[in-house]
Amino acid sequence: MTCRKIFALAEAWNLQIAVHSFTFGPALAAAVHLSLSNMKSEYVEICATPLEACYMQPPLRPENGYLTVPDKPGLGIEIDEDVVKKYSSR
Repeated sequence: MTCRKIFALAEAWNLQIAVHSFTFGPALAAAVHLSLSNMKSEYVEICATPLEACYMQPPLRPENGYLTVPDKPGLGIEIDEDVVKKYSSR
């Protein structure tokens, strides 16, 4: 809800927004979807790592400066729980 308010303020002042995600995986997928929900938000600052390819499909990796957004339900990604368990610190 807070992001929607920020988007509305940016639109009222004709300002561009760059959504960012300082983490990867599901949080990055959520940031990408958040960005796409606003017409004034053309950019997503990301911290993509090769680790994503191990446990998340499809991995959200930029190609030529662009991300391809998954079109599956929800965030559009699937998590391999076995890999998460393998690398869990608990």
